[in-house]
Amino acid sequence: MQELQPQSDVIIKIRSDCGPYINQCLLWTYYNPKYSITFESLPSGENARFIADDDPPGEPFFVLEADDGKPTNIVFKRLTIIDYVDRAILLKGDRENRNNWNGHNVIEDCVFNNIGNSRMPEKQYSHSVIGIVNSRNNVIKNCRFSKISNNTIATFPQRRPKFRSRSKFQRLLHDILKRLFFPNILNYEERFALSSSGDPNIPIICIYIAHHSDSNCVMDCEFNGVMGDAVRIRDDSNNNSIIKNYFELAGWNALISTWYCKPERDHCTKVEVERPSFGIIVRDNRARGNWLYGEPRIFFDFRVEDDSGHPGGEYPFGLCLENNVSKPYYSFLDF
Repeated sequence: MQELQPQSDVIIKIRSDCGPYINQCLLWTYYNPKYSITFESLPSGENARFIADDDPPGEPFFVLEADDGKPTNIVFKRLTIIDYVDRAILLKGDRENRNNWNGHNVIEDCVFNNIGNSRMPEKQYSHSVIGIVNSRNNVIKNCRFSKISNNTIATFPQRRPKFRSRSKFQRLLHDILKRLFFPNILNYEERFALSSSGDPNIPIICIYIAHHSDSNCVMDCEFNGVMGDAVRIRDDSNNNSIIKNYFELAGWNALISTWYCKPERDHCTKVEVERPSFGIIVRDNRARGNWLYGEPRIFFDFRVEDDSGHPGGEYPFGLCLENNVSKPYYSFLDF
């Protein structure tokens, strides 16, 4: 592609009727700001599948590395990524310098299943399914995320919310099922010992929007069985929108969260001090249950410390919440 220097939009067709592609990893650096490069399945009725086997790669399926401050216009359509221990997709600009971004990428009609190191605890845990680092004006639309988890406390046996029994028979059946399916509830020390990372509290994030990643949109996506936050916004990533998504049994800290690193935490602080994020729109989302079957929630970190406060009149509001509906996940077998 770099040698050909195409002077038009490019569509790369990936056969969806030839079986799965195993352990594929791609580092992509070519782009032309005037044109798009699209990866999509052919025929279009079925997604092309990319699967990691029992010896999975230690890298993401796809990494875009570009930090020239120009649109990269990479498009993914109708791809399915399964069993990757590391990220599925990473859009990587320069996390230190806000001016060195990439952007205007699209991830649409894609499926992400069983991502994270929960099936292989000896492997390094994954920070996210889709990582967005100083990448802006991206759209993630009509994608599905399911069975997303690291080997952390979230994947160990847990106590569920108390079953709301209405009769003696239901209480008796509840006790029998609880002993049958959840015989061993581990305490904290036992969970810590089982964590290969040395820290059992590293959740995976489905979509991690971080480090100056502005004006991204997550819409019409479905998150099911996410033992971590579905969407997290971090460090001066402003004007991002989360609209018309459905969350079920998702969210460790929260379904949607913002956060930034305190300067004293050397292991996660950049050269430049991290800052809060503003101008966030959360609208028309529906949620049923967090990862522990309880009440879903959102969490926004608007701490103001030293010079890390509101960046001024550029962002007229911190957060807009409109028409979101959430409820716990209660069913006959909830514990």
